[in-house]
Amino acid sequence: MQQVPAIQFMKALSVRLDADKAEGERLVINVLFTDQQQNFVLTVRNSVMYYQQLPAAPNADASIAVSKDLFVDLLVGQVGIQQLLTTDELEVDGSVLKLLKFFSLLGKNNDNFNIVTP
Repeated sequence: MQQVPAIQFMKALSVRLDADKAEGERLVINVLFTDQQQNFVLTVRNSVMYYQQLPAAPNADASIAVSKDLFVDLLVGQVGIQQLLTTDELEVDGSVLKLLKFFSLLGKNNDNFNIVTP
């Protein structure tokens, strides 16, 4: 089975951002995948989540270090945010409240969305 690049998970995460909930929010979150030593900087502004594979942003509201597998489990709903925050497989630096705020901006998985075509 082919490994899915970590950037694909960032794309999936950005689609889940609820624009209405994110209105007026400005957040910067570092996500380090410990098993691959890849860091992504997630920025929420103007009701959109932007992501870039960059070194950790020093001005981040929160930084997490997590395995890619555990992050995927979170995205697909196999692990809840409460489970994530209480596991030894996660390291958090910075504001836990801002991290919780970030996760609260995410909507549920929706595989049944309309695709607009010209």
